[in-house]
Amino acid sequence: MDWHSLEIEKKRFMDQLLKEARSAYAIESIRQEAQAIAEDFLPVENEMLENVEGPKPSNLPHKENRQTLFYGNEFKRRQHQSSGNNKF
Repeated sequence: MDWHSLEIEKKRFMDQLLKEARSAYAIESIRQEAQAIAEDFLPVENEMLENVEGPKPSNLPHKENRQTLFYGNEFKRRQHQSSGNNKF
């Protein structure tokens, strides 16, 4: 295969993978299981990053967790709404 054919095949594969992921994440139980697995591995990932990058200063203003990294503002908005204040 030439380069162009490989790129087309790679794009087709990634499009199919994305379609399957979107379909699976639409199911609440699968999404919750995936989040639980990701949270279980978060300490290991952090330790590996620290070993590669070196320790981070402890005075950082905000610590990210798996949910804020995964959902970003959507997670923050849901947290805020669940606290009873619907303004974001």
